[in-house]
Amino acid sequence: MFVVDVTGPTAGQVVDLGCGLIPSWSPNNEEIAFMLHPNNPNQEREGIWIMKADGTGRRRLTDGAMPTWSPRRNELACVSGWSSPRDIFLVDVDTGAKTWLFPVGNVTAKSRLAWWPDGDHIVFAPMKPQGNEMFWIASTVGADRAIRTLGKISEPNSPITNWGYPTVSPDGKELVFPLFSKTAPLKSLCRLSVEPGSSPVTVALSEAITSPGNPVWAPDGQHLAFIVQ
Repeated sequence: MFVVDVTGPTAGQVVDLGCGLIPSWSPNNEEIAFMLHPNNPNQEREGIWIMKADGTGRRRLTDGAMPTWSPRRNELACVSGWSSPRDIFLVDVDTGAKTWLFPVGNVTAKSRLAWWPDGDHIVFAPMKPQGNEMFWIASTVGADRAIRTLGKISEPNSPITNWGYPTVSPDGKELVFPLFSKTAPLKSLCRLSVEPGSSPVTVALSEAITSPGNPVWAPDGQHLAFIVQ
């Protein structure tokens, strides 16, 4: 993992933070959560880890994978393992205490989770959706775990074959995610409004950009960063 300054007198300076995957910043920017794969080169124990923003103070927090730091609380939303099916839980960063959001095996995620800006909900692609549903949103506070659907595949013979994990806009009004299709383009970025009945809309990109993925919103909500394979 690496961190790079993008502004100021040290812009462009890269710091190596050591081995790890899927880093997630704490809201105060003082710590980073990450995961270690079972076959990591350091031969450290797999699971979810925490470190200071400068790479020091590495400590293992718990079993699990794909941590995402809450925007409001000192807790992480995680999945139970590297491979499917993935049960969903919250973990307190200070104590390591886990809270399973659903009975184990009942509701599982296909990939990473995303926090809603209010810090009280998560959105994810379900492993076993009901019919043509794309994403589910669920509360992380209180006892009510009612699930609401975001997005559906409206065409009966749609060329869409799969979709990746979402990222939520800072204002909570839309999602962006990678979409896979049997027809060109085979992989694209799509936007999805959270309004009921909305369908995905392809993000207009240069024809030179192929296979975009892993989108991340800029804090101003006006730009996206993503990788190209």
